[in-house]
Amino acid sequence: MTCPRSMTMGGYPAVTLRIIIFTGCLAWCRPPMAFSQHVWTAAASIERAVETLVADEDAAEHMVQRLSFLAENPIDVNSAEPGEMEEIPWILRAHATAIVSRRERYGPFSVWEELEEVDAIPLDVLSLARPFLRIGKSNPPTTSVGAVRRSIRVGVIQRVTRRLDLGRGYSPDTSRTTYEGGPARVYSRLEASVNDWLTLAIAAEKDPGERFAWSPAERRYGYDHVVGHVAAADVGMLQTLVVGDFTPEFGHGLSLSRGGSLGGTGATRVEKLGSGIRRFASTAETGYLRGVGLSIGGARLRLHFLNSRRRLDATIDEASGVVTSIAESGLHRTSSELSRRQRIREDLVAGAVEWRSDVFSLGVAGYSSRLSRPVDLENDTFNRFAFSGDRAASASIYARLSTSPIAAGVESALVSGSRPAIAASATAQFGRSVELAVATRSFPKEFAALHGFGPGQSGRPQNEFGASVALLLTPSRGWSITAAVDQYRFPWPRFGVALPSSGVEAFVRAEYSPRRWLRLRLTRRSESRERTATVHNSSVGTIDGIRDEVRKSVRLDLTFSFSSHLALFGRVEAVRHTTGSNSTRGFLLYEGMQYDRGAIKLDARLTFFDVKDFDARVYAYERDLRYAFAAPAYSGAGRRYHLLVTYSVRSGVTLQCKFSSTQYLDTDTVGSGTEEISGNTVRELRTQLVLRI
Repeated sequence: MTCPRSMTMGGYPAVTLRIIIFTGCLAWCRPPMAFSQHVWTAAASIERAVETLVADEDAAEHMVQRLSFLAENPIDVNSAEPGEMEEIPWILRAHATAIVSRRERYGPFSVWEELEEVDAIPLDVLSLARPFLRIGKSNPPTTSVGAVRRSIRVGVIQRVTRRLDLGRGYSPDTSRTTYEGGPARVYSRLEASVNDWLTLAIAAEKDPGERFAWSPAERRYGYDHVVGHVAAADVGMLQTLVVGDFTPEFGHGLSLSRGGSLGGTGATRVEKLGSGIRRFASTAETGYLRGVGLSIGGARLRLHFLNSRRRLDATIDEASGVVTSIAESGLHRTSSELSRRQRIREDLVAGAVEWRSDVFSLGVAGYSSRLSRPVDLENDTFNRFAFSGDRAASASIYARLSTSPIAAGVESALVSGSRPAIAASATAQFGRSVELAVATRSFPKEFAALHGFGPGQSGRPQNEFGASVALLLTPSRGWSITAAVDQYRFPWPRFGVALPSSGVEAFVRAEYSPRRWLRLRLTRRSESRERTATVHNSSVGTIDGIRDEVRKSVRLDLTFSFSSHLALFGRVEAVRHTTGSNSTRGFLLYEGMQYDRGAIKLDARLTFFDVKDFDARVYAYERDLRYAFAAPAYSGAGRRYHLLVTYSVRSGVTLQCKFSSTQYLDTDTVGSGTEEISGNTVRELRTQLVLRI
């Protein structure tokens, strides 16, 4: 029986709201202390990056993995070059250059307070970046046998996760579509490094529903997805050498990039250049190359060479032999999904030449690839300008100017039969109090780059024109105000939108940290975009039209640290989604706790949600197993809780376990199709073992 709407919240939100209010009162009643900048933990900084800087789930997962690695291996400000420090998303070239200049002028940093004296870096930026930086000793490196032996590090990660409430796909009833494998997700990773210049990594994963199978003829080696590499770096003129799997990141990504981009109001920092050839050992099953990547050169001039051969999932029309779709889900659970597995091969050759200085950088990148079968996507209107054929090529030129207080970047890319795609941005910083960023993008509908990604709403540099402005104010110590607006249009129909469309996205975020142990953040976000609507006309009948769709949300976050071991945090968020004359609302409220003392760390959260329609769904990032990513989308009405326990058994041995349960109070089934669960509860158990030697 479906629960009545009056029972969906059961009075629980009022209890949690009182907890949040009580926590705030405790904060104000706490004895005053001298002000100091709020201290961000690595987990909190990662959460901030995921919620404010990325546009899609792949980019979020990539961000989590990269920052998790940096949290365990912080960048040494006393030896790092500017490009290394730019790995941290909030550190711009001007910030990194200012750190190096201060170090060269006055000598190595000895305490954190000396970094805070670098005027070019806003204190809020430095605070967010702090978990990923360290102040190392300035002793010269040694290459003795003993030192090399002591620098060897080996790590093993074994992760097993499983839903305890299973969908129809795991049913023994084979009269309908079912999965071939079990419900567990299994992930294994082995990594080793020697003095940071030689690394090895192998990662393997089986998704839920996939089966373990050993069949070399079908390129199946137990796990469904296996990646890895051997890499060397910073050996004389050799900057990077990767044999195996890697990702390209050149310029701003329009021609040659891994994928996963800043989107919408987050796309105002295009002046950050890609880092070249990056080692890859992720769970993502798309967006990487397999072969050899080589970067050579010095501090100024660098040459990059890439050669790749890898197989892609695709649907092939057996009569014509033409590829009608390229699959990117990476799932191989059913017979139909397995029929698409690694059906075509792509051979790619790419290269880049870059010249970099502290002030100006210039680069040229390009690639040529060939597919084993021609592509001709399904004949839908929105696919008219999609890539077709069996050969692809693209080239781009990009540049960056980084001076104080202005930084600017631009890239222009070409493919055959299209006007150039262009992305440009500029950032001006006025002391530590004001930062202004503007960006523009021009992506023609004909620009079909197979390996290009770009800043914007869609994530790809095609069929989008837009401009954005962002303003960051730090009016006084403890205050931070950010405002941004992005206006865009799509000149050709897109998937799910039958006509050209446009939209505007904007947000304002105010953050206040009156004490080291207290942080409040208020975020107001609004987006208006055009969607397909059915229009009835007496002359021509029913036709596709356009109508406005507006989504507005307001969010209040509070974090209160009782001590260095215990912190409480809470959130209240309300969403309103309007399409034409129809309006739906969503509400989310949670209270969480983090405890960190000695060998045990606890992270717990209780969430209540009441979302009337899927279009008003609310996303909330939550802490997960190390290197993993979780951001549930809340729709319907119910409650969810999770408990994450991290136990350091001994030095180098860590166990993690996370249990979560989501109960829906307005339905008898959850999900649809093969994922449909009979019942109103979804429980999951996630475990992980991490070994470091």
